[in-house]
Amino acid sequence: MKLDLVIELAAVAGATSGSAARAANLETLIARGDTIAAPASTCDSCVIAMCGFDPGAITANAAIYALGEGLAPGDDYWLRADPVCLAPTTTQLTLNELPDGALTAAEAQALGATLSAYFAADDFVLFTPHPQRWYLRMRNAPDLETLSPAACAGTLHESALPSGRDGAQWKRVITEVQMLLHSHPVNAAREAEGKPPANAVWPWGGGRMPGGSHPPRYGIAFADDLLVRGLARATGAPVHALPSDARAVLLSAATTNDVLVVLRLANASAMEALERQWIAPLQAALASGQISELSLHVCGDGGFIARRITRAHLHRWWRRRRPLAAYG
Repeated sequence: MKLDLVIELAAVAGATSGSAARAANLETLIARGDTIAAPASTCDSCVIAMCGFDPGAITANAAIYALGEGLAPGDDYWLRADPVCLAPTTTQLTLNELPDGALTAAEAQALGATLSAYFAADDFVLFTPHPQRWYLRMRNAPDLETLSPAACAGTLHESALPSGRDGAQWKRVITEVQMLLHSHPVNAAREAEGKPPANAVWPWGGGRMPGGSHPPRYGIAFADDLLVRGLARATGAPVHALPSDARAVLLSAATTNDVLVVLRLANASAMEALERQWIAPLQAALASGQISELSLHVCGDGGFIARRITRAHLHRWWRRRRPLAAYG
């Protein structure tokens, strides 16, 4: 079995400073492996390239995300239309992302039903596969430049609003949707309970599925994020939710040759679990021959590390491990 492991750390340096012992196995694998060329400079771009796509054509592509949700993008143009909270101050307007789990499925369905009729007038179809991830499907691609809600959070400046030839139309859409949702019963109930209202949608990340043939690069993929799931499905590769540890991956993919696993660590405290649940079992699988080759990609704010490790490489005892921060 050949296994490609991509690990995104919130910050390579921050995740390891003062806690190198917690990353001992990971640091050992990095020290003893052969350096390989990183396919891209960011985690998302790396995964996109590893799956056989052009990173410039895929990043923040709503069609790929929709496929990751289990929707069928077809040849249409897709746009994210995520629910957000727009709040006025005395002189400005602020955009606030809704916290994870803020909306229930029932709330999203009720809000979506109201907006579906509005968007249908322009022949747009609204999908709400997740309470906080909404999509618009349309036949024709607008001339539109957008930013994600995360990039616009806080005081909303003119430069953050949709731009391009059709930018004015989508600014109007944002305003009209806000008027529709302002007094919606769902939001009235939320505000009565002291919860932030989902009183607007934010368009971003538009795109179509990439054209051309993309044969499976992997026999199976394990990941929880939409980008990886969409990329895998686009190539026809089966994709599974990320299990609790590497042992489950090794068991599920025992008869599969090429395996992709993508882990995203939100903070430094996750390093200990990474070591125990993933790196140590994979190191043992290399030593036993269950894995013939491990390609390791560690990416984060502090840098990018790419290594190829085989069973023979584990015997390079003279290569001393270093903190991940030293590679930045």
